[in-house]
Amino acid sequence: MAVSHTGNIAYAGTGLAADDGLKKNKYNQFMEKQLKLKRSSKKLQTRHRTWYGLEAEVTVSESNFHQVKLPKITLPHPGVVNWFSRQGLPIDTRLELTALHEFGHLQTLPVPLLHLMLLL
Repeated sequence: MAVSHTGNIAYAGTGLAADDGLKKNKYNQFMEKQLKLKRSSKKLQTRHRTWYGLEAEVTVSESNFHQVKLPKITLPHPGVVNWFSRQGLPIDTRLELTALHEFGHLQTLPVPLLHLMLLL
């Protein structure tokens, strides 16, 4: 996260300070639009496009089961670390953070693939 010139925490890339209620609401609207959220009572489904053009759909559920759908591959898996590290958070926050975490794996995918090619 970036720090603004006044020392307040700012939302990275948006220029919005965390202590400004109106701007925080605009940030939430920004994120909702960016993530194209589809919520149900027990799961959160998001669509993303990585910086290198891969489109994916990430589904996380209250039962702590994740699913990442790529164009021709589906990767279902349990989220052990996410479950442990997000205990006590409200369910909406927990699901949103977990979805962003899963998307982070896709964003960094070229790095381990390059490393694997170098090792072989």
